Amino acid sequence: MHSFEDHIEPVEQEDGTILDGLRYLFNGVFIASEHERYKHVYFFSLDVLTTICRKIATEDIVGVDMRGDKDGQMQITSVISSTDWNGP
Repeated sequence: MHSFEDHIEPVEQEDGTILDGLRYLFNGVFIASEHERYKHVYFFSLDVLTTICRKIATEDIVGVDMRGDKDGQMQITSVISSTDWNGP
């Protein structure tokens, strides 16, 4: 669920009069797992979300190692980024 913070900021009308304006600024999200939804909820601030997205977007993936689990589902066991790879 998204989260907003009330922010009061003056708003200038066309005729030049200033009114107090209430704005809602996005500041993060609340997340709960389906399994633990009645026990825990986690809040991720906008700063944390931005940092995570930037790290994901700038990562240069060179390779991914995947293995089948006991149920035959493929699972990622390791990710090799350009900073980890020494190349041939």
